[in-house]
Amino acid sequence: LQSLNQSKDKFFSILAHDLRAPLAAFSGLGKQLNYHIGRKNFKKIEILSDHIQQSSEKLTGLVDNLLNWSLVQTGRFEYQAESISLAEVIATIVGQLQDVINQKEIKVLRKVLPHSIVLADSQSVHIIVRNLLSNAIKFSHPGDEICITSDHTEGLVALKIIDQGIGI
Repeated sequence: LQSLNQSKDKFFSILAHDLRAPLAAFSGLGKQLNYHIGRKNFKKIEILSDHIQQSSEKLTGLVDNLLNWSLVQTGRFEYQAESISLAEVIATIVGQLQDVINQKEIKVLRKVLPHSIVLADSQSVHIIVRNLLSNAIKFSHPGDEICITSDHTEGLVALKIIDQGIGI
């Protein structure tokens, strides 16, 4: 019980840390939006509105990840294998993380082979790739490069996300 309690405490600490950044971003965007509304700067209001929409989508993704994790932990996750294009998954996730990529001025090279099709649970693949790419971005320095590749060997596909961060 003590070990489980420590794991739960660590999880809540990580969760609070991961939720803090997007919520702080919302607060900052709200302040900026109020400022520009008062000045009737509609171009800036439009830009901020787009940022709010993108931030809310990212926060929703984070909450979805949390809910999926809880399903796995409680044994209620239903694995549904289907054919998935890794190139499409990468394109979707890079698009979702584009704001952060742009802010850090990171270059993301996508070299995933077009025929990189895997049989897996789509939701799980998206979660795993999003987490790996998010960590690569988080620990990369401004101006760094992240390379995403796929290799095919004996009927298996290996997806690699290679960054220049500090590593483990």
